[in-house]
Amino acid sequence: MERPGLQLTKTSNVVLFCAAFAVWEVLDRITKSYFESTLVMGQSTGGIPGIFTCTLVHNTGGAWGMMSTATMVLAIFSLVVCLALTYFALFANEGGTKLETLCLALVVAGGFGNCVDRFAFGYVIDFINPTFIDFPVFNVADIGVTCGMIVFFVALLVRTFMEAKHKVPEDVTVGAHAKEEAPVDDTAEVVAVIVNDVIQPAADSSGADS
Repeated sequence: MERPGLQLTKTSNVVLFCAAFAVWEVLDRITKSYFESTLVMGQSTGGIPGIFTCTLVHNTGGAWGMMSTATMVLAIFSLVVCLALTYFALFANEGGTKLETLCLALVVAGGFGNCVDRFAFGYVIDFINPTFIDFPVFNVADIGVTCGMIVFFVALLVRTFMEAKHKVPEDVTVGAHAKEEAPVDDTAEVVAVIVNDVIQPAADSSGADS
């Protein structure tokens, strides 16, 4: 069941995806470049007291510092995943909504941003250091990947539920058509037979008299 204003044409889908990707990618690159040029490794500055500080960290691994010796493997894997998600968002997500496309664009932008870091520097530039919780330092790209994936799956589940809710069962539809096509009764046929029985003898008698 289509919902006007939510589903996208192919062209608008591509435009939305590319625009969101570009905005998030630029934001990621600007923030990384700023802190990389302003701070030295491990140095902290600014932030919001009690919430986070800006601390420069070079992460050679994946999330939470895992696989710290496999930077290039992670870079290649990230690139493959980004390409696959891009294809899915633009060509394979049939009936996808604006929100789904936006979320996938953020995921791809975040993954691609960290992928560029790994290929160019051999590490990912992180700088957002939460102080209210024990959590690894992250960056704008990570926000796009994490939030984008969570919201995408929620939006996908909601769309699937709504489509299933409004879908008319096939057997009900077939039954309705069969009922429409079935004759109401045989009254007209009976009347035609009676009239024919009455008229035909009269016609034969008239012909004999002449």
